[in-house]
Amino acid sequence: AFATGLALPAVAQEDTALARITARVEQPELLRGAFDQARQVQGFRQPLRSSGHFVLSREAGVLWLTEKPFPSSLSVTSKGLVAENDGQVRRIDTEKEPGLRAVNTLLSDLLGGELARLERAFSIEIEHEDAHGWRLKLVPRGEPLNRVFDAIELQGAQYVESVSLAESNGDLSQISFSHLAKEPALSDAEMQRLAQ
Repeated sequence: AFATGLALPAVAQEDTALARITARVEQPELLRGAFDQARQVQGFRQPLRSSGHFVLSREAGVLWLTEKPFPSSLSVTSKGLVAENDGQVRRIDTEKEPGLRAVNTLLSDLLGGELARLERAFSIEIEHEDAHGWRLKLVPRGEPLNRVFDAIELQGAQYVESVSLAESNGDLSQISFSHLAKEPALSDAEMQRLAQ
């Protein structure tokens, strides 16, 4: 008799591996840490570099606080986006910009390692998985994300530790995260910024 059924189809193997990776990734209610970003923009020889801190609250949103090269802040919530730079405040409402809602959700899902939710919007290819970590490639399934991104790579272990965003316009952003922690809780100032 032939030993049929012993070799799992490739799709089933991918599903099993993705389930293993999903089980490894913590999804705390609050995650904070430091970030370093290098953005390669078309027409610029050197990447634009920035660094700072972020806070992800599943309930309230994402606060992105850039410290270098100059201070600025970005608050991303279900209601919209508030960017503060050199005393100037810019607000964008998700009701007026439907594409922004998808990008807002994406940012929260990427930082929070919400692989099951990401799978709805992206086809996910496992590039690497072992005891030390994993690397995934995400390709948008359709609009509006495919108008913004060609592909996204995630790498990590217990948390997402780096994100690489290949944009449709040819720009590339690489973000690494460090000093990841589930506390302290949101400060009054952080809550106020996310409530704007």
